[in-house]
Amino acid sequence: MATPIDALRRMQTQPTLPVILGVGAATLSLLLASVVGAVYVSGEGGDQEVATARADDDLNEFGFDKDTTEALPEGSVPQADGTFVAPDGSIRTADGTVVAPPGSAKPSGPGTTAAKPGAAKPSPGDRTGVTDTMIKWGLHAPKTFDGAPLNLAEDPLEGTQIYTDALNEAGGIHGRKIELRIADDRYTVSGGRQAANELINDYKAFFVSGTLGVDQIFQVAAEARKQGVPYIAGGGSESVFKDIGMFQSLGSYDTHLSLLADMLGAESKKPAGQSIYSGLTKVGVSALDSPYITPSVETFRAALKRNGLELVAVVKVQKPTEQTSYASQIQALRDAGTEIFVPAQDPITTSRQVAECVSQRCPWKYAASNFAHESNTALSLMGKQWVGVKALSGGCYYIHPNEGNKAQCGQLKRAREEWIKQNGQDDWVKDGQGGIAGYQFVHVWTKAMQDAGPDPTRERLTAALLSYRGYDNLVTAPLTFSGSDNLSHGYEKVVIYEAQSNDQWRQLGPGFTDQF
Repeated sequence: MATPIDALRRMQTQPTLPVILGVGAATLSLLLASVVGAVYVSGEGGDQEVATARADDDLNEFGFDKDTTEALPEGSVPQADGTFVAPDGSIRTADGTVVAPPGSAKPSGPGTTAAKPGAAKPSPGDRTGVTDTMIKWGLHAPKTFDGAPLNLAEDPLEGTQIYTDALNEAGGIHGRKIELRIADDRYTVSGGRQAANELINDYKAFFVSGTLGVDQIFQVAAEARKQGVPYIAGGGSESVFKDIGMFQSLGSYDTHLSLLADMLGAESKKPAGQSIYSGLTKVGVSALDSPYITPSVETFRAALKRNGLELVAVVKVQKPTEQTSYASQIQALRDAGTEIFVPAQDPITTSRQVAECVSQRCPWKYAASNFAHESNTALSLMGKQWVGVKALSGGCYYIHPNEGNKAQCGQLKRAREEWIKQNGQDDWVKDGQGGIAGYQFVHVWTKAMQDAGPDPTRERLTAALLSYRGYDNLVTAPLTFSGSDNLSHGYEKVVIYEAQSNDQWRQLGPGFTDQF
């Protein structure tokens, strides 16, 4: 099994592809208190960015001391001064001696930076986007629909700002506050390129995250890899995303569609009257014409067959900025005898198809998994036509009695409490269901940033992310990157939702599951 160092080596030595790279899209075991509860220190140079130091002959290609990278415990984060941050958060010398307890902001004692001559000289590594007081975080999202306001992103971006503010008010990361820059990728390919240029080349973010929209994520991920910037985003097809160097913040399209096939297989076998899907076996898919979605549709085909169902038709659509009528796609699905319609596209496109189907009396039932369909906002777009429809979501419904059960609903309770502290209960009720995604966007990297230490570099952040094993300070099921040769895989469990007549979902079952 590959180690984190092996994975880092692969990521740093693979040739950069100037145009085509695989990517993905989408909607943390350390609590926030432990993330921000360390003793904080800061430098004395004001807000000037520390220049990247030149590696010397004693350092390997990762900027770590050669003598400390050969046999470290799995999950350790090597430091260039000969120490390493152990999985328990303590700082140790190469022989395992503890020189600083878990949560210490700066090592002390024999073998540490403080005990070495010339320790004031910055250790090698890329510190672009880091100052003595702040860390630049770049996030791209479809704030607009090619220039027009897009409410699909409004709530998640509100949540991202709320949880960033909460983190900063609690002290930030090792005394540095997070400076958030959100770039509008306009939900277009050209917008994705512009967002990449803004965040990576102009703003010079320390690391960058993506939200939803595979084609935009592709553009930003390509530039991030070219510039050596850590990149975190959600969704995508594993076969084309696994080698991009993107850390998966959610679940892959393959996971979501495979689990949807399992659910539909179970629902189809229920006696008549017990499910809207009882006896239905013919599935049709409407999918965005994207190379980052098509492979997952084929995964769905195989999963349906395994469950006794058949994928009878796949129709391709263009982005909603390019296509507004879907008569030919609807007719093709009807001709194939589609009984269950599954969207592998944005919910705006789906809502237009649903509206056309009202007049055409389309015979099928709908079902969904991810592709941003599981929000109240997306449900409201369906014009009351989805009542009774089931969908799979990455996390528990934002108002649920199991919110305090971490094994079932992750950090839902903490996410609610932080939101209410910042914006109040009424705002949580109004926007929390879509906005809770912001907790995931923020906290998917907080432990890694803490583990990167008081002198963060991009290399240390990458190594810390690669040490994640069952990381669960999230509102989804846990994430693991340690030992994985497929960083795009993501979580493996989902939550079942059912659409109600009031444009809200209700959760079925206690929480995370992969059994139906």
